[in-house]
Amino acid sequence: MSAAPVAQRWVLLIASAVLGLAAGAGWAWYQIHSQREQERAAAPSLARVVNADAIPDLATAADLGALLHDHAGTVLIDVHAQWCVPCATLAPRLVTLAHDQPAIAIRGVDAGTSSALTAQLAVDTLPTLIHYEHGVEVARRSDAPTLPQLTAWLAAPPPSAAAAR
Repeated sequence: MSAAPVAQRWVLLIASAVLGLAAGAGWAWYQIHSQREQERAAAPSLARVVNADAIPDLATAADLGALLHDHAGTVLIDVHAQWCVPCATLAPRLVTLAHDQPAIAIRGVDAGTSSALTAQLAVDTLPTLIHYEHGVEVARRSDAPTLPQLTAWLAAPPPSAAAAR
């Protein structure tokens, strides 16, 4: 047996192994990707169910104005979207906060269905939380804080107007 056919066999063996591994890696990638897509599709619907039951959404600027006028204390606005995974993470925390601190008026704004209100609030990152005291915006943040972080943030004294400038 000459050296050439042995070398060809090794090349074919190595090539088939590489192609097999590539096909296996491609299949694994597909499985992971499809699982992540299913999780993304499920998470926002969970957020909407939780949010719709306990945290009412505002649809218009008039709704927001009426809330700020009628509620003399703390108001927390959660700007979210159905497709936003961090928003889905935040939703149950807001429900817990609403249950633990009923004096705080917590409302949502769905950026997908209330785009005019979202634009009027100058929100470009989701989720965004806007904290109002006595009808005046005192702070905002664009993240999904834990419940202790959220409670501490709402309890912190608002920055003075001079510091904000």
